[in-house]
Amino acid sequence: MNRRVGRKDKDTVIARAEGPKQSLPESEIASLTSFARNDRREFRGSLKLSSLDKRILNRLQEDIPFVRRPWEAAAEELDIGEDLLLERIALLKKNGVIRRISAIFSPRKIAFVSTLVGVRAAPRDIAKVAKSINRYPEVTHNYERRGEYNLWFTLVARKKAAAARIIEQLKRNKNIEKISEFPMVKLFKIDVKFFV
Repeated sequence: MNRRVGRKDKDTVIARAEGPKQSLPESEIASLTSFARNDRREFRGSLKLSSLDKRILNRLQEDIPFVRRPWEAAAEELDIGEDLLLERIALLKKNGVIRRISAIFSPRKIAFVSTLVGVRAAPRDIAKVAKSINRYPEVTHNYERRGEYNLWFTLVARKKAAAARIIEQLKRNKNIEKISEFPMVKLFKIDVKFFV
């Protein structure tokens, strides 16, 4: 936990965690303290993020260094201590700003198959249908959209037969009106980042 240990100048305090010295503006310390104090509340709508939180979120959208201490390396790039970085990540995760941090692999390069699947369900059944889809570990993400297909998900499986079996099982779901598979024909990879 950070604690105030002295002033560097009128607007800056020095905060220490387990690790190197970090300089943060006093307004940042106040923001962090306020955010930590209120970390049990459930956030609805947008959350006012500190400038440090924004820097952390932007950094996390880049590659995590493949080194013995990846968080230490990322913290060094942000000019903060590893403990502070991990504390902020944990708080952002607890408050739902970060859903998860995970590796993303290319299914084809490890001999897996992936496909996009569109589902049409009555609006009143969307939550039930999404829950039934999400029970499969092969589903990477699932989102609601407007249109003929109002629920979309990506399915990644070891074999095409396994993906087909899941789709066939879902076709028997009485709350699914229509389900169609949209396999990838050609990959157009874009690097999506949400800078905050």
